[in-house]
Amino acid sequence: MEGHLEVVQYLLSVSSNWVSQLEARTDMGKTPKQLAKQFQRAGVVAFLEHTEWKRRLSTKDEVDLKVPGHTAALSGDQMRLCSLVASGVVNVNEVDEDGNTLLHKAIEGNQSECIIWLLENGAGVNRRNCLNETPLDFAKRLKNVGASKILATFEEEDKAKVAKHDHHQMVSDKDNLLPDCLQPPDENASLGKDRALQRIVLLAKYLYRAKLDFFQFGGKEIELEKCGISEEKSVRELANELEYERGIREELEIELEQCRQQLREANYNLDTLRMQRRKELA
Repeated sequence: MEGHLEVVQYLLSVSSNWVSQLEARTDMGKTPKQLAKQFQRAGVVAFLEHTEWKRRLSTKDEVDLKVPGHTAALSGDQMRLCSLVASGVVNVNEVDEDGNTLLHKAIEGNQSECIIWLLENGAGVNRRNCLNETPLDFAKRLKNVGASKILATFEEEDKAKVAKHDHHQMVSDKDNLLPDCLQPPDENASLGKDRALQRIVLLAKYLYRAKLDFFQFGGKEIELEKCGISEEKSVRELANELEYERGIREELEIELEQCRQQLREANYNLDTLRMQRRKELA
């Protein structure tokens, strides 16, 4: 009902009898595909219909459950890629069994928008795959001119920023001898602030994933509190409230579907009575 396509794919892939999973029904007599249609989960519906039609799970070329981020980067599904990275499911520099990063796969699929998005969000341009190829080397081997230009431009801009920052740092070290009121304005403050913000966001993601690992291995929240790391109560309360509201919404949607079914049956009966009445009058 929540529309988590990756979870659906994983559950079917590990099931010993996935056909029975597709045909299983709820207390209301709904199959998984019917529920997905009811709650308008288009991606899940498409996958289930594709699976039912072929009577087998999608091949690795179609959907790779182990590296969903690489699949999204290769196909150019930027919205899904952004969602996977933002939620912490996928790391922006994650590698597959061939050592290829998300950036390598986006280059392979010639997905310019995904390449630019990955570069802007911290993808490493010096990461090498099992063939010892950086993304730029990889693009040149595939003769991907567009990707090569994007990467070359990005590397030049990054080198220029670093050189400017280093020069400014040297000048700043000398000027530190002056009183604060005589200090020259910081021309690179915007760049420094942006980089600091990126580090904060990255550390927040690492902290979130570390907490998940801690709890999965049996850690207790009281242990985090002893270390001065505790979850905000307001976050838990809002999460509980959201879960409660979600349950109410699902119940209302089920009731709405039942009412629609009753309305369809009533309209059908009404049409039948009208036809009988016309026959009697004729």
